[in-house]
Amino acid sequence: MKFTFAIFLLSAYSLHAQIVVQQGKRLQVPVPGATAAVALDTTIADACAENGILSITGIGPGDARVIAMSPSGLQELFVHVLAAPPAYPPGFIPPQSLSSNGGSYESRFSSDRTQFENALDVYSQDSHQLRQFHFVSATFAGGTATSSYVPSIYYRIATHGTDATFFDQTVNDSPLTLTNVVLRGLHVSEGAWQFHGGYAASADFADVFLPTQKEFAAGLEYTQILTKVLKVTPEFYFLRSIDLADGKQRSAVIGSVIFRVHLNTGWDLRGDIAYGGRAAFAGELEHFNGTTQLRARFVEKNLRFPALRSNSLPGLSGELSWSRILTTRLELLSGGTISNIELRTVRQDSQSAYSTVRYKISHSWSAGSGVSYGSFSSLGSYSAKTYALPQQVNFDRTHFGIGFQYQLSIASNSFSNGNGLGQTLRLNLGRFQIGEFLNWQNDALSIASLFSQVPGLQQELQRLGIAAVTPDQLANLLQDAAFLQTLGLSTQGSIITVPHRVQAGANMSWVSEGSHPHQLSISYSESHSAFSTSASNVYNFTGAYSKDLTANNRFQMNGSLLRSSSIGVRQVTPLISVSFRHTFAHAPGIFAAQKNTSITGTVFIDAQKQGVYDAGMAPVPRAAIVLDGTRTVLTDAFGRFRFANVSAGDHKIELHYDPGRDHYFTTPEETVVTGGSTVNFGVAFPTLDLWGYVLDDVGNGLENVGLEIVGTSAPTTTVSDTSGKFCLPNVQPGSYEIKVDPATVPVGYSTVELGPVQTKISATSAAHPNIKIPAIRVLAGTVTMYDPRVGSYVPVEGALVDIPQLSKSVVTSGSGKFVIAGLPPGQIAVKLVSGQSTLTHIINIPIQPVILKDNFRISSLDGQVTFTLASTLD
Repeated sequence: MKFTFAIFLLSAYSLHAQIVVQQGKRLQVPVPGATAAVALDTTIADACAENGILSITGIGPGDARVIAMSPSGLQELFVHVLAAPPAYPPGFIPPQSLSSNGGSYESRFSSDRTQFENALDVYSQDSHQLRQFHFVSATFAGGTATSSYVPSIYYRIATHGTDATFFDQTVNDSPLTLTNVVLRGLHVSEGAWQFHGGYAASADFADVFLPTQKEFAAGLEYTQILTKVLKVTPEFYFLRSIDLADGKQRSAVIGSVIFRVHLNTGWDLRGDIAYGGRAAFAGELEHFNGTTQLRARFVEKNLRFPALRSNSLPGLSGELSWSRILTTRLELLSGGTISNIELRTVRQDSQSAYSTVRYKISHSWSAGSGVSYGSFSSLGSYSAKTYALPQQVNFDRTHFGIGFQYQLSIASNSFSNGNGLGQTLRLNLGRFQIGEFLNWQNDALSIASLFSQVPGLQQELQRLGIAAVTPDQLANLLQDAAFLQTLGLSTQGSIITVPHRVQAGANMSWVSEGSHPHQLSISYSESHSAFSTSASNVYNFTGAYSKDLTANNRFQMNGSLLRSSSIGVRQVTPLISVSFRHTFAHAPGIFAAQKNTSITGTVFIDAQKQGVYDAGMAPVPRAAIVLDGTRTVLTDAFGRFRFANVSAGDHKIELHYDPGRDHYFTTPEETVVTGGSTVNFGVAFPTLDLWGYVLDDVGNGLENVGLEIVGTSAPTTTVSDTSGKFCLPNVQPGSYEIKVDPATVPVGYSTVELGPVQTKISATSAAHPNIKIPAIRVLAGTVTMYDPRVGSYVPVEGALVDIPQLSKSVVTSGSGKFVIAGLPPGQIAVKLVSGQSTLTHIINIPIQPVILKDNFRISSLDGQVTFTLASTLD
């Protein structure tokens, strides 16, 4: 009965109000009978519909219209997309504000070469245009003469159809033309056309704006979409480069064609063909799905093929990586590389391959094992092959983790096997994070590498008529005092044929409490190495301190002390750097992409609890209003406030007010408004008011829910506001019963177990009840197995569908169906067990009411299980 009722409620849902979705998120809502949908502005939102479910994805901030199509006609929906919150990497401290108009300035001093740096970043954007300006200058005053240059600068203007950048941009067109090359010049993108032209930073821009060793590149490309899966991009580049063979300037023209193939099965293929006096080829293959990741690439080009020096070296290079989740606990990672470098006087070939297995033993324990291979050869020098067997075991908990590693290595023509032991430790103690590591290893030194470290060794063996020598024979010779004397080495020592290395270190970080915390980190490391003919010791101590002086100003200081000793020579190197960073909420007018406006409003005493400001209401002076988390103003004697120089986009505005006595707000305490808006905040002080909230099972307010309140006087009705709040003012002390009108509860929410709520109000205190109305979330589906006798899938009776974390499980009926209701929002693991077949997968239960259809199919050949998951109203 409950399941049928939920279907009826969801199917009756109507979407005449505005739909709000966050950028980068997807929202699913029922639209009865909808079979297709389209968004009229795809830069704002994307939409599709199937089986009565409308899916809307937020693309960019703004407003858009969506047209849903059904047999009964067209339905127009209004969608508002909120800007997504930023995502920061672990350990990064986000700025206090993110607006569509702002920037930062940073000044830094470093004792290394007495270096001064200044960096300015300014940006401004609205729904039509983006502007960015970036400038970094560096001055070195520690040499014989002061020198200055500009290592980075660009100015960018972008609209929906055009993107233009002046000065610096990283160009990554093709491994045969330009790959991750910074060009200082002009860059324009117009629809399918792209142009790049400028000087390459093969050396520092030491002539202030231009490089000392000038290389120039200019190219034009056009991307043509031939089919849904195939794109073709022809390119033409002119290069003025420095030849790798003789160091002279060369001019050349390159023509290339790039083919891109994208298949819906998760495969992407790219092929590059280029000609510039010589032919060159490149390719890339990628495949991703839920359990497998594959990536392979190769580049092959001749020494005489024109290229900038900052691009890849001539020859053949390639790499392959492949990872696969074999089970929920077992993962395989493998790959390899190849690099054959061909220069006029140098030829080096190297290959490598690796394979690693990781196994999750339990919630805290994991282990890994693998094997790797490496080969290197240099024409006219030496060659070597190495094999390694790394092993590791780790223990990880929230506040503690420790790991152990061991690696056995074998090298061709080596004196012994190499061994390595490692250990790591971490502790999280409140605001302290502590880490420690220790590593010991001895390397299997080979004959070939020993020749390169001991001058005259190979010549002396040839003089003695020794053409070939084994590791044992050479080890005995290197212990002979007379033989060492012929090499010019001390007869009192010996050659270490198995180099040793010990490394150890620790680090600690601390963050204080408060809105502008102190941050301190300290690290120490040391390394002791014993090579074939020498030894070295290195000690390094580093400290860093930073503090946000205000919401917009930050101070940071770093210091390090490096002490090293090698061959009897000791050296101590101190280094200190200090920086100051200021962020500003508004870009100068010359950079602004939009016209600034203002946000105004009034904070008032809402004695009648109406939530609407009318002239003559009592004002609230000196209340704090915060805009976008950074700008704060106080209301004047008339309760008024104003923020000037506000961009036209969305802004978050909050009321911070504490009068020192009980109070509540008759309007939302925080809201999002656009520039140019007027927003008022109402404050009320309770006398004997009965108020509370109507919430869903995750704490979101439910609007327009009707309530009947029965107490000391005649029954009274009220409704909840946009935040779910309801209020009955000026009531008498006593006991009250609050009943929910089921007809006013939003569709998709269950009132089956919702009974009257009792509360009491005295002359001095009152309870404020929260009435919880849970959303209906149901998981349903079927389990079938392929029967070759009938040529179709047949129901499986008695299969177990289990959600362990919720302690919910059911078995399928004779028709193979199952239903699990009462699901909370969030990620849950669903497990199917049917005979020898089993499958566990993760599903995401949304906050809003939903019925998810999860169908399982079992292969009759190998028992493998597949599943399909979708929102459904069936």
